[in-house]
Amino acid sequence: HSCCPNSVFLAGCVQALKPIRPDDMITVSYLQNETLIASTKFRRKYLAQSYQFHCECSRCVRTIDLSRIMRCPACKRCTAVWGLSLTLDSSSTDTEIVASCFLCNTSHQRSSMPLAEEASLEKEVGQMQTLGTAHLPSIHDLQARVLDKLGGNHWTAAALHKL
Repeated sequence: HSCCPNSVFLAGCVQALKPIRPDDMITVSYLQNETLIASTKFRRKYLAQSYQFHCECSRCVRTIDLSRIMRCPACKRCTAVWGLSLTLDSSSTDTEIVASCFLCNTSHQRSSMPLAEEASLEKEVGQMQTLGTAHLPSIHDLQARVLDKLGGNHWTAAALHKL
């Protein structure tokens, strides 16, 4: 398994998604596309519950999680990217810099980012994905809250777009 696979199962065969060198391991993802776009924390939780392992693929061990791009508190654009390790480590202090913006080049502390809102919205999106066919007004309401609190580049916005 890999959260950044180089191959896919297709019609009973393994098909390359990108060039594979002779020494590369052939990898596929156990995840469906709607889960594959999720944050590292969300994917790892899903894999632990469904397949009983903690993913250590090249994507999951990166120091930043590009699925968690949020609105920057300084410039109000959706480009503040979180450091992965600090979201998994409860011993992190509020004074640690955990996000930085690509556009305005500012750094942000944990207290300035909407982490509680993110956790709540991720849970709601996960529940809606599980239901499969959700009520359209509910999707629109959740989508509006995601865009307002996290911005359009967060994985939850893409997941809702697929519903």
